[in-house]
Amino acid sequence: MGDGFMLKFFGELFYLIIAFCALYGLWGLLRKYRRINSTVIKAHIIAYELQKMVESRSR
Repeated sequence: MGDGFMLKFFGELFYLIIAFCALYGLWGLLRKYRRINSTVIKAHIIAYELQKMVESRSR
């Protein structure tokens, strides 16, 4: 009886660890995506500002 309980406990613990690792990996991907997205947005803003500056000087 005790062995079955321990097997069930370790089985549930195993699934809990797998779920934690999956969530941790997903969190890392989300953070990386946000960082890349932020960099792209900043690059677009810089390009827009440069374009405005060039247009204002050419007038």
